Amino acid sequence: PAGAIFSMNIVGLRELVKKRFKLRAHFSVQSEVCLIGVGAYFEAFCGDHFASILNLCPQLLVRLKEKGRDVTLDATDLLNLGLQSPHFGSIVAERYDFETPQSINSLYQHLLQITPFSTQERKRYEQILNDRNLLVHHGDISTMKYTKQSRSAGDRVHYDSIRVSKPAFLEIAAFLEGIVHKTVKASHTKLIEFMEQQEITPSEAHAKGIHALLWVD
Repeated sequence: PAGAIFSMNIVGLRELVKKRFKLRAHFSVQSEVCLIGVGAYFEAFCGDHFASILNLCPQLLVRLKEKGRDVTLDATDLLNLGLQSPHFGSIVAERYDFETPQSINSLYQHLLQITPFSTQERKRYEQILNDRNLLVHHGDISTMKYTKQSRSAGDRVHYDSIRVSKPAFLEIAAFLEGIVHKTVKASHTKLIEFMEQQEITPSEAHAKGIHALLWVD
């Protein structure tokens, strides 16, 4: 389950950020690298959990199509996976964008009528993405785009850099972990409701898979 994988990965990041290496005091390399990592793991969770739901209940593809989403399958993909593959949902989910809170909310709204981010949570995640993208693409040195997005002072743009402290990383990790738990629970409830409304009886294997979605610790 995507939630369980995220939880295992975040445990490793927390352990890494708590370690003490012989670095100069003002360096925050561990926290910065872990921020990049937790952002990647969270984005992967959003896509993988979405795909798992479609794999377990492909009837939801109809709902996505009604919302104008592309649900077509490449015949060669089916040949590569095997015609009886249970991964049709994974193929479809690969083409969707799970990079921003807006796109994540929109996709889950179309799939199960839930939104992982509230308005305040969306703003918080946008701040996290701004910091993470600055680290990934600019080595943490501030840019005009970052200054505008973060509404920070622009007189030292291209000179100042951000620093991610250990407490700051742990707060971010806890925030994203909370979004994961909330999304897992809400999507499981809505998936069960959809299947009951559509009178869909899952196979024994699918029933186990649906229950396993709740495993996040």
